[in-house]
Amino acid sequence: MAIMEVIMKGVDQVSPVMNKIKGSSGKTTAFMEKNWKMVGIAAVAAATGIEMLARANAPLVELTKRLSANLGITDKAMKDLVISTSNVTFPLDQVLTLMELGTKQGLKSAESLKKYAQFWDMVGDATGENATELGKSAVALKALGISAGEEGKALQAFGFIQENTTMKIGEFINSVGRLAPEMKELKMGVNEAAVILGILQREFGMTSRVAMQEFRTAVTSADGDVEKLKETLGITGEMFDEYSSKVEESSDVISENARRNNELYTPMQKIQHALGEMKYAMSGYIETAAKFAPALYAVGPAMKVFSLGAKGIGWVMKGNLIPTLIAATTKVWAFTAAILANPLTWWVAGIAAVITAIVLLWKNWEKVTEFISRSIDWIGEKIKWLGDAFQWVAEKLGIYKEKTAEII
Repeated sequence: MAIMEVIMKGVDQVSPVMNKIKGSSGKTTAFMEKNWKMVGIAAVAAATGIEMLARANAPLVELTKRLSANLGITDKAMKDLVISTSNVTFPLDQVLTLMELGTKQGLKSAESLKKYAQFWDMVGDATGENATELGKSAVALKALGISAGEEGKALQAFGFIQENTTMKIGEFINSVGRLAPEMKELKMGVNEAAVILGILQREFGMTSRVAMQEFRTAVTSADGDVEKLKETLGITGEMFDEYSSKVEESSDVISENARRNNELYTPMQKIQHALGEMKYAMSGYIETAAKFAPALYAVGPAMKVFSLGAKGIGWVMKGNLIPTLIAATTKVWAFTAAILANPLTWWVAGIAAVITAIVLLWKNWEKVTEFISRSIDWIGEKIKWLGDAFQWVAEKLGIYKEKTAEII
């Protein structure tokens, strides 16, 4: 179903006020004079909502286009991939950032990028750490034989570190990453590093910082001999084997902790995330609709001038026109400022106003354009300096009416 049809059906069902306005009859001038304020305020709210939504979406849209170009898929396919990967704990911007990081590490398929992003989301959910920052740190693991897309090789170590030490996963990744050359010489991977750090904390009572300092010193002075490293730290073979078994048993720790933490999110948080996905999915429409903003901002003041024009040039010449226009414009911008002051307000009011203004203007477009056309001709003859400005408004309204029809 076309977007405009969906919107109009929704308004028809839930907005008796709009139905009343929509059903207004009588002469065109009477309709415009009666409803100009409501249309003007709705138009300003619509312009503000569209503009702010377009600005908020811009970074996501830019990154989406970049990624779709890299993968050789359409923007829509890229959006679908991002939305299917995103969830209440994994915002759209983090999904896109991680996917871009994955492409820079050689991942070129949609499926591999999705798995890569979901892995770091799971680790982030389990630990409370930022998934994007974890992914950035993990680039260093490549030196230990864990490339992008192979993060599952570190899952046992991550689970053990979270369950048996006070060290954060990000801290662990950064530490072993810096020691990667020396560890590679010792033929030591992330699991062995987790074993040693667990022993130092659990058996010797070291803090995470002290344990890491001791581990670093032992690795750099071991000269490639792992037995020398164990001896330096006082770790026996029995200790090492015992903790190695614990690491192997920690495969499911991260996934289970992530699952439990995800259950704590409230329905409102899930709704908020769904709204974000909807806004992102409609980004193409919002981007095009943002072209309405300049004309919509001018609707309120313009309508007031047009309705005043019907009262005669004599009234204008008495000096009432300009103060009224200024007052109308001031109210419009005051309303706009109030919307902008509260992001939640403009989000809700903006979306509602977009629907209201577009439906009202769309369903009464013939009346609006006919009245504006006659008024511009009349005012243009009497007040030459206003003619060009209003002609610009009319042209823009005509242009965007045509463009909107193309995308609906």
